[in-house]
Amino acid sequence: MLIRPARLSDAGSIAQVHVQAWRETYRGLIPDSVLAGLSVEGRVRAWSEMIGVGNHAPAIFVAEQDGIIVGFASAKTERDSLLATDSELTSIYLLDGFKRQGIGRLLFGHLVAWLRRRGCTSLGLWVLDTNAVARAFYSALGGRTGPHKSDERKGVTLQEIAYIWDDIAPLAFRLAQPGASESSA
Repeated sequence: MLIRPARLSDAGSIAQVHVQAWRETYRGLIPDSVLAGLSVEGRVRAWSEMIGVGNHAPAIFVAEQDGIIVGFASAKTERDSLLATDSELTSIYLLDGFKRQGIGRLLFGHLVAWLRRRGCTSLGLWVLDTNAVARAFYSALGGRTGPHKSDERKGVTLQEIAYIWDDIAPLAFRLAQPGASESSA
């Protein structure tokens, strides 16, 4: 498994993984109409813009198996006032067939290292409050629950909960240890 920074040429593959992962992960958690309305074309545009921003772009890493992108993750250094952290994990998605192999933990570790190199000390993220699998993953990585918020998407209100790491230095150390990627994440 190769974890590497995303390139502009990856936007199409990231978009395909994004849409498929949403449909696999959120089936039964959000209305089918929202999942059916997802568009790879729309996601290609969005990912192309994010990757093409240059020095002010968010961190975007892909997980590649035999030349095929099977997952990705992104983070940014901008502050979210509700999270009260100096960085935010904005996405982490894997295709179902590649979950529980330690790939999510590897992607997470690359993001944490990238954020630390930019001087970030804390990290937060938002997750659907009914996504028990993701919540267990973030808890296993030492995240503590934080505030709740409502997020309106395509006419549907989703309830989200924050996970927060007040100090990412110990997390970065733990994720960098040999065998750290051999978890069930």
